[in-house]
Amino acid sequence: MANNHWQNLNSRTPSFRFGTGHIFNSVFDSNADGINTRDGAQLLVQNSVWSDATKAIKSTDEGFAVSEGNIFNGAKDTAPNGTFTDPPYSFTLLDAEDVTSSVVGTAGATLQF
Repeated sequence: MANNHWQNLNSRTPSFRFGTGHIFNSVFDSNADGINTRDGAQLLVQNSVWSDATKAIKSTDEGFAVSEGNIFNGAKDTAPNGTFTDPPYSFTLLDAEDVTSSVVGTAGATLQF
């Protein structure tokens, strides 16, 4: 999951059960709950930004996460450390300082008729 803008949501931004997940270059703004890794999921969360949040990455039911290059702005990463660090595909990370200006305004449905 890349280049997403999660705004004004209550929870599950997103929620992963089982398997592996990769979240990068994403913005989390004014959400009550953060990324939830659960039921053995292994997440890699990279170069993403949180604002106006208290929970950035959390775990319920034994999920795990590796967090690299994120800007939490006071939000907490309380998920146990995971082992997933090398996705089997190529991708480009933005500098975390540039994520908000690059993603907000271009994420989501942008069709105009």
